[in-house]
Amino acid sequence: MCGGSRQLANGEIMIEAETMCNRALDLGVPADAIICEKNSENTIENFLFAMVELQRAFWLNRIHSVLLVTTTYHMRRSLALARYLFPSHIEVYPCPIDDTNTKRSNWKNSEEGRKRAISETANIIRCVKNGVFPDFEI
Repeated sequence: MCGGSRQLANGEIMIEAETMCNRALDLGVPADAIICEKNSENTIENFLFAMVELQRAFWLNRIHSVLLVTTTYHMRRSLALARYLFPSHIEVYPCPIDDTNTKRSNWKNSEEGRKRAISETANIIRCVKNGVFPDFEI
């Protein structure tokens, strides 16, 4: 679980990764099966810091695949970044999830959905301009 951004969860400010780790524990995932990376502050850092944690826990050369779980609207850029940053021997499997207001059918119906769509588009453009991955049709 990756993410150092702070967010409101259950009435308190928590680090994003901690929220996800706590939810996994609540669902019965054993604590020793969870790696909680709490320092990354953006998507590129999520992958870079995750690789450090994976290296420490397992050695990257022993990892053959990872499951990439993120929101549907964020998956395209995340998958392109993961495939760019992870070593080529690691297969990345996307597992998109929907949130309530940035689905393909409703993102334009709320201010939050529109902001997320605009922000994600701007981030894709920035990655393409910086040569992180090739341009693609949105």
